[in-house]
Amino acid sequence: MKQKNNKYDVILLFICCLSLFSCGYSTKEDKAFPEEKELVFNDMNVNEKTDGVISIKSAGSFLVVTGRNMETQILLIDKKTKASYMFGETGEGPGRFLQAANIMPTDNKHIGIYDLQKRLIYNFNIDSIIRGDKRYMPDILMKQISSFSPIQIDRLNENKFAAISIGGTGLNRFILVDGEGEIISKEGELPEKKSEEISDETHAFAYWGRITTNPKKNKVATCTNYAGMMQIYDCSTDKAALIKEHNLFLADYNERSGNFIVTPQTRWGYLSIDSNDTYIFALYSGLNQVENPDGSFTKSHILHVFDWNGNPLIRLIGDRQLSHICVDENALYGYDANRSKSLLHRRYSGCRYRGY
Repeated sequence: MKQKNNKYDVILLFICCLSLFSCGYSTKEDKAFPEEKELVFNDMNVNEKTDGVISIKSAGSFLVVTGRNMETQILLIDKKTKASYMFGETGEGPGRFLQAANIMPTDNKHIGIYDLQKRLIYNFNIDSIIRGDKRYMPDILMKQISSFSPIQIDRLNENKFAAISIGGTGLNRFILVDGEGEIISKEGELPEKKSEEISDETHAFAYWGRITTNPKKNKVATCTNYAGMMQIYDCSTDKAALIKEHNLFLADYNERSGNFIVTPQTRWGYLSIDSNDTYIFALYSGLNQVENPDGSFTKSHILHVFDWNGNPLIRLIGDRQLSHICVDENALYGYDANRSKSLLHRRYSGCRYRGY
């Protein structure tokens, strides 16, 4: 749990507000949004390597980043000082990670981290991380899930979580789970299969995606990777109710021996999603996977902004290619897909549009 101080001089606050930006596109995607503006980021470099990023989340005064190939898999970054702290040791034992994935702040002093392979959530104390207390062991926020394997999971309240899975859960968008790791309900039906010969598992894989929650409003937003689908649900009860759905395009795919096979028409929809109490931000690709073998379909400079009633508000055109985003109450952060040690930062406090 070693502290690293950033040697870079970083400007945090932009002087200019977002400016109007017009372009010649005439797609269904940009027509869905009443406004479009350009977005310029500042570099927010840290000395710790951030390759293999899986998730980024704002937690009070800190950013939290999880990644793959690290002896310690989680990076805590002080937003103000840029001091960074590595924690979350790799290993089989209690409090160690096989694969750190989603991040969910539980309060200003604690961070919940989901272990993708152990299928449980550890709850870390931020002060203990900063102190470098080697004797500290995190609490278990949610016990091991035995009935399915979530790809992503996020917290709704003290005893309710929303999870996204691939296969094994039926034709549903997401699953509500309690603190014991038991399924409460399966929610969000998928579109009909284009062929009955396609297996349920392959069809479910075609519509897997990302998830974000609004604990204050008991709402969940889900978006897809292989389709341009965004759905918002009210989870005030144990039976979630669909508030709004947007379908820019459906998933196009084939199946061979029970496996998902891309076609020349297979496009990537949403790459990353995060939210605050007011807005949902989703990083949108829309690129064809087959025609972009360089992997450019997995990064984008386009962000879609919705409110929690599911209304499209604005389409943001960034100046960088991003693979992950996160937001807090007054700033937007992104991971620069073309620079292995670069986190990006954009303040939007005072930049007023559609309620900002």
